[in-house]
Amino acid sequence: MASSDEIYLRVIGKGGHGAAPELTIDPVVIASHIIIALQQIISRNAGPKQPTVLTFGKIIAEGATNIIPDEVKISEHSGPSMKNGARRACEKLKRWPKVLLKAWAENAK
Repeated sequence: MASSDEIYLRVIGKGGHGAAPELTIDPVVIASHIIIALQQIISRNAGPKQPTVLTFGKIIAEGATNIIPDEVKISEHSGPSMKNGARRACEKLKRWPKVLLKAWAENAK
């Protein structure tokens, strides 16, 4: 039977009111960039004939329509081919969330 992996990320920022986003470290925006970057890593590091599966099936941000939350939780599932055929992409997957956090805000975790 094929195996798969799951990754759980927690992006911690600094929440606040949506009318003053300059006073926050918006974890929703950071999490969005992490998801897009990880999807692009897969598509640019695995050949078109290499089946790869990367699914972000759960994203939780406990804010409100006008409130930026303090944190976002992301759950990701990698299919079995990620273990066998896309080693370079897997290594980049491990590094990129931290790289993106540093690019966005010194105080984000």
